[in-house]
Amino acid sequence: MKSLRAALTIRLLLGGVLLLGVAGASFQWRLKKALVAEFDTSLLVTAHSLEALVENENGKIRVESQAEEMPEFGHRGGASIFLLERADSIEIQRSSSLGDMHLDIPPSSSDIPTFSELTLPDGRSMRCVSLIVDIDSEEHGEKSDSASIIPVKLLVGRENRSLDHTLQEIGNASLIMGVITLGALAVLLLWGIRRGLSPLGKLVEQIEKIDGRSLSTRLNAGRTPSELLPVVDRLNELLARLERVFEREKRFTADVSHELRTPIAELRALAEVNLLTPPAGIHEATACWSEAQAIVLRMESLSIHLLELARAEQAGSAPGGESVDVNALLDRTLERHADAAVVRDVTFTIRACGAVTRESDPVIMELIFSNLIGNVTHHAVAGSTCLIELEQGLLKVSNAAAGLSAEDLPQLFDRYWKNDRSRSDSRRHGIGLTLAREAASLLGGSLEVEFNPLSSTITFIHYFDQKAADHIDGIKDTISCQSTVKS
Repeated sequence: MKSLRAALTIRLLLGGVLLLGVAGASFQWRLKKALVAEFDTSLLVTAHSLEALVENENGKIRVESQAEEMPEFGHRGGASIFLLERADSIEIQRSSSLGDMHLDIPPSSSDIPTFSELTLPDGRSMRCVSLIVDIDSEEHGEKSDSASIIPVKLLVGRENRSLDHTLQEIGNASLIMGVITLGALAVLLLWGIRRGLSPLGKLVEQIEKIDGRSLSTRLNAGRTPSELLPVVDRLNELLARLERVFEREKRFTADVSHELRTPIAELRALAEVNLLTPPAGIHEATACWSEAQAIVLRMESLSIHLLELARAEQAGSAPGGESVDVNALLDRTLERHADAAVVRDVTFTIRACGAVTRESDPVIMELIFSNLIGNVTHHAVAGSTCLIELEQGLLKVSNAAAGLSAEDLPQLFDRYWKNDRSRSDSRRHGIGLTLAREAASLLGGSLEVEFNPLSSTITFIHYFDQKAADHIDGIKDTISCQSTVKS
C-alpha cells in the first residue's frame, strides 16, 4: 500500500538533493573562478615585472640579474619559473628553478596574455602565462622605430598546489555542509509532513468514531486545511443522506410494526376464542370467518400500500415514459372507486378541458389518481359532490371536508396521520396522500393542497411537471371545458 507521507518525503528529499547539488556546484564553480582569476592576476603582475627587467644590452637580450635574486626563481625546484625565448623558439634565458627541463611556450599574441596549465617533467603542476615582449634592437637611449623592434616570448609559471589545495578544502567543506544540510532537511521534512498531515489523521479519527448509531455526527471543519474542506463537506453530505435513509428505515419499521400489531393481536384473539369456544352453528362460524377475513383484508391493504410507498421512494429509479391518455386513465380510476362512492353517496363532476395526453409512467400516474379519488370516496362529506378538473398541466380534486381546518393542512401529507373526526375507516392507514405526493415528485411534478374555510372545501392540485406548477396558476384558461357528472 502506497504511503502519502513516504511519497511526499522521498519526492521532497530528491528535490532537496537536486537543489543543493545545483546550488553547491554553482557556488564552487563561481568560487573557483574567482580564486583562479585572483591567482592569474598575481601571476600576470609577476610576468609584467619580469617583462620590465628584459633588456637589450649590446645586442644581447637577457633578464636583469634582479630576477635571479628572487627566492622563487633563484634555486632549483623553486615555486616559480620563467623562460625567455626568441620568436623562432631559440631559448634566451631560463630561471634556475626550471633546471634543464624542456618546455614549449604556448603561442600567444602580442596583445593578450595566454594562460595555461603545465605539468613539468619532475611532476610539478604549474599555472603559466605567456606573452610577447617587444625589445628595442638599438642601444639604450637612441631613437628607434618599428623596424628595429625584436619580439621575444616570455613564459612565467607558478605552482598551483596552494590553489588546488584551497579548492579541494572548499569542495570538502561544501560536501560536508551539503550532507549536514541534507540531514537537517530530512528531519525538517519528516517533522513538517507529519505536522502537515496531522489534520488528515484527525479526520480519520473522527470518521472511525462514526457508526450506525451516530450518523447524526458531523465532521468538524473548524481547523481543517482548505485542501480537505471539499472532502469534509462531501463526507458530511454523505452522512446526512445516510442519516435520512436510516431514519426513514427506522420510522418505516416502527410504523409497520405499530400498524400490524393491532390486526395481528385481533386475529390471534379471535383464533384463541374460537379454539376455547367453538362456534355453535353455521351462522356463528360464518360471522367468525367474516371477522377474520376483514382483519386479513386490512393487513393486506396495509402491505400493498407500504410496498407502493417503498417503490415511489427508491432513489435514482427514474420511471419509464410513454404516451398516457390522461382522460381514459381518470375514467378507469373512477370506475374502480365507483362502489365505494355509491356506499357514501358521493358523486363526481368532471370538467375536462379537451383531450389530455402526457409522456409519463402510467402505473405511477394511476397510483396518484387512485389515492386522490380514494381519499374523496372515504373522507368526503356523505352525499356531497366532488369536482374534478382536468387541464393540460394539472388535475384538481375538490370536495367538502368535514372536521378539517387550515391548521391541519401541514399534516395531511405526513405518514400515518389521521384526523379522528373524519378518518374512521380502519382500512385507511394515512399513507395514501404521502404516497401520492412522493409519486408526483418521482414523475417530476408536485402535489399541493388548498383549503377554503368559508365552504369547508379542500382542493388537491396535482401539477404534472414543475413547469406547470410555475406558470399555470398565473394563466386564465380560456379553453371551453365540458362537464360531466358521475355517481
